[in-house]
Amino acid sequence: MNSTAGVITRGASRPGSEVGLDVPAPPVVLDGRSDDELDADRPRRSGSDAVEPLGYLPGLDGLRALAVIAVLFYHAHFTRASGGFLGVSVFFTLSGFLITSLLLRERATTGTVSLRRFWSRRFRRLMPASLLCLGGVVLAGLLGAWDGDQVRALRTDVPAALGQVINLVYINSGHSYEATTKAPSPLNHFWSLAIEEQFYLLFPLLVTGVLLAARGRRRILAAVLALLTTASVLVTTSLAPHSIDRVYFGLDTRAAELLIGGLAACATVTVLRFTHRAVRVVVHIVGVAGLVGLVLLATTVHYGTRWLYPWGLLLCAVCTVSVVLTIAQRGGPLHRLLSWKPLVWCGTISYGLYLFHWPLFAWLNPARTGLSKWPLFALQCAVTFAGAVASFHLLEQPIRLRRRLSGRTPLTVAPMVVLCVLVANGVATASPPPANHSISSGQRTAPAVPPPQRMLVVGDEIAQSLVPTGTETLHREHSTNESVPNNAGSGGEGPNERRSVTVRSLTATGCGVAVGGSRRQGTGAFGPADPPQCDGLFDRWSAEIASFQPDVVVVEAGSWDLLDRRIDVRLADPTVRHPGDPDFDRFLESEIASRVDTLSAGGATVVWLRLAPMARPAPQGGVPAADLPENDTARVDAFNAVLDRVAASNSHLRVLDLARWLASLPGGALGPDNRVDGTTFTPQTASAAMSWIAQATRDIDRRTATEAMAAAAEPVSSVATAARIAPAPAVGPRSVPAAGEPLRIMVAGDSVAMGYGFGLKEWATHAPGAGATVSNVSQFNCPIARGGSYRDTGGELAEFGDYCDWSKTDPGWLKDNRPNLVVLSTGVWDTSDRLLPGSSRWTHLGEPVADQYFLRELVTRIDLLSSAGARVVLMTHHHIEHGLKQGITGLPESEPARMDRLNELLHQASDLRPAVTAVADLAGWLNAQPGGFDPGPAPP
Repeated sequence: MNSTAGVITRGASRPGSEVGLDVPAPPVVLDGRSDDELDADRPRRSGSDAVEPLGYLPGLDGLRALAVIAVLFYHAHFTRASGGFLGVSVFFTLSGFLITSLLLRERATTGTVSLRRFWSRRFRRLMPASLLCLGGVVLAGLLGAWDGDQVRALRTDVPAALGQVINLVYINSGHSYEATTKAPSPLNHFWSLAIEEQFYLLFPLLVTGVLLAARGRRRILAAVLALLTTASVLVTTSLAPHSIDRVYFGLDTRAAELLIGGLAACATVTVLRFTHRAVRVVVHIVGVAGLVGLVLLATTVHYGTRWLYPWGLLLCAVCTVSVVLTIAQRGGPLHRLLSWKPLVWCGTISYGLYLFHWPLFAWLNPARTGLSKWPLFALQCAVTFAGAVASFHLLEQPIRLRRRLSGRTPLTVAPMVVLCVLVANGVATASPPPANHSISSGQRTAPAVPPPQRMLVVGDEIAQSLVPTGTETLHREHSTNESVPNNAGSGGEGPNERRSVTVRSLTATGCGVAVGGSRRQGTGAFGPADPPQCDGLFDRWSAEIASFQPDVVVVEAGSWDLLDRRIDVRLADPTVRHPGDPDFDRFLESEIASRVDTLSAGGATVVWLRLAPMARPAPQGGVPAADLPENDTARVDAFNAVLDRVAASNSHLRVLDLARWLASLPGGALGPDNRVDGTTFTPQTASAAMSWIAQATRDIDRRTATEAMAAAAEPVSSVATAARIAPAPAVGPRSVPAAGEPLRIMVAGDSVAMGYGFGLKEWATHAPGAGATVSNVSQFNCPIARGGSYRDTGGELAEFGDYCDWSKTDPGWLKDNRPNLVVLSTGVWDTSDRLLPGSSRWTHLGEPVADQYFLRELVTRIDLLSSAGARVVLMTHHHIEHGLKQGITGLPESEPARMDRLNELLHQASDLRPAVTAVADLAGWLNAQPGGFDPGPAPP
């Protein structure tokens, strides 16, 4: 990111002296001097409009060098640079200062601001190197340099980077910045360039508009910038508790850092350099303190440090401003330090360094080079610096100085280059190679559409007429103007969204919901109330619930319970009963409640359709339908009244007034165009009814056991609370695949688990008769035991990312994937040295406090993962040599005793939850292989 021109010099221009991370230096015109240098020769206004020239400040290049170096170290994963990402924040504030200085000095000098010239300079400075980087990345894809994951990422990232909106794409897709440091895309770093470009587009319009309205009064502009800064801070404060990534990628949330630089520029337009000795001493002290503050931030904080948002970012901006103002005084130790020629030289090419470092770092990785950390970093920096120098002298400077592509030529050349990049990207990403799973992110992105809702329809022949094929898919599209029945609830997706509904049916002709006794159809003799086709019907319901795992179960049943009935099968009580009879109503209420319990056991909500009037003909004929007892509307009303009483006391049951909907149709509830025989639906009415039901139930999703979710979400505030392990919850129906359906497997855990997931996917895809589908939801660098801090490979204190809190992610994964089986694995991150919540003492597995804490977390997660009916398989872990790829050996987490203890605790957890878990001893199998487990020698 290159800092702007606003720098006014005398004599020959210094190529690149204005370069920063992505704010441009001014082009030279006519006699070789820049626009701003020509402005410096023009007469200056006197009085309040008099401005002090900024002049060339080599120390600013030195500051840019430090900022880009911090970014390089951070992206090389050096633990001492855990806050190196704040180098981008330094560039933001420096950009705000220099851009505002340029605009204000131009207006004070000429009386106006040339937006055309401003944007032309930005275009000439930034676009050439940016297009070179994008073109190089795409060309590398064409030549096979990127693996499948990286090529797939380019499909969206290249167009988004060209459009300067990649940060917005990342926000929309739920992209994690912390994951981008390990994610495959070679263009992840373009998010900051997009923010700067958006700022360059909007900010000059704001400045010129305010100054025009305020008649040039800079105080009004400063007040507006202060208000916008406050607004940005408030937005950050409100969003940070929910999503740090949203804060990190947003122009609205990062604007405060840019605007603080702008405020500093407003305050120093007329007085930049102080002449009073005491004031200069204070400024130098403050500047040194600011630089120390920047170094401390870059070496101590982490991306997930909560107080950074917004206070840490604001502190970084203030420290940057203090350093900039000290450099502007010309003189003093800080100015001399940052004007050191190697730093200044590095700063002049900092834009190219930032642009090219990330794709080169992604290409020159440990797997490809076989180098350990420091030799690899040296190679990466050497190639990056060479590319930046070549780009600066052969491309950027000639175009910026108008030695090439002068006049209107760029208006033709630039679109052609953009088109070539897009076409080449289309070719490169059309058939990506297989994924290199070893570097996949593991981060889930927000789905483009909500997952399909699952609906099971059960009942008698009326229910069968609703879904005549037995299964179908509905596509529901709605807006906020659509009406929803009051008793069906409201909510669901947002306006004008589309969500599919997968519908299955399980029906049986002639079956009621009440079991036992005898019944009489029409005026004939009494017969069994449960015909042969109804045997085991409710068991089949339970099996289908366990297999299909529906969100909603729609019940269209009860018409056969309107018949005359004798409840006592021994005929000790020959009384004929029916709905409306108090004893029968109590019996019916109990039976309906039992059916609701069966259908809602897997987390579904039961939606029972209110019975509509019927005109069922007599089986033997000769009796008008109106004279049959079961067609009496009073019985229908009595049945619906019982249904309402059950719903009033059961939160898992909703009643949907299908009877009223039918009555509203042309021809009414009994019209022959709506119901073929006075009971079942015509195909047209059935289709309309299912659409109406789907709309009315759009807010329903399958429930996860609330007890398990509450226990998982309860934070462990002290190691003392870890001793309390909840008793095993009641075991609900097991989730099993139906006949002919694949086994649904979900793999969860860390990067090792991710490898298991990829292997299982390959097996499920290619092994004959595997009969399984695999979803991989594993996360890099995430333990089972949440919270606290740990020691990383460099021995530094580190924290786990927010995305590691499985109490927030597991419920969504269970809902999306509905697994029959969950494979859970953990290892290195749970065997590391830990500072557990509420403790200031380092501990690790093998010590009672750490063992109990881990066991409590593991059992709690097992309860959550099994709450929807899945069985959980715990994978034992082999011995490890952590850090081997980086040439590091002997780390504490690699001690065999720690991993052995972890495996023992896995067995203990399984003993505590025997009904829902099993242990797969992968470590034992691996050690039994010839040679056992041997990590091999460290690389040279």
